[in-house]
Amino acid sequence: MEQLKIRGTKSPKNPFTLSEHELMNWCISYISLRGHFVQRINTGRAFIRDDNGKVIRTIMLAETGSPDIIGFHGKDGRYIGIEIKVKPNKPEPAQLQFIENINRCGGIGAIVYSQEELMKIL
Repeated sequence: MEQLKIRGTKSPKNPFTLSEHELMNWCISYISLRGHFVQRINTGRAFIRDDNGKVIRTIMLAETGSPDIIGFHGKDGRYIGIEIKVKPNKPEPAQLQFIENINRCGGIGAIVYSQEELMKIL
């Protein structure tokens, strides 16, 4: 049966797929419930403005390539860094390098596209 599409409206969202934000919140909850300690990291810059709107200071929020979720393993203290993506989005080279560095140093670093992938890692 062909689905009716009304002009100017979006197709209905697949109820079985999560947005990147929803997946991130699910991952943070899952990791925390498993006894690990993690938090959401915002990258980019923040601008401090005066009363007239003039930028008086710029603050770098996190290192370029930092994963979306960082923390440490609840039993052995290893660093955890999880980058969240939904298809068709792909990680940037700086994100891949950051994850590679985490793993090279003995931490747990991964790019996660689904709940199942995260459950295999932790």
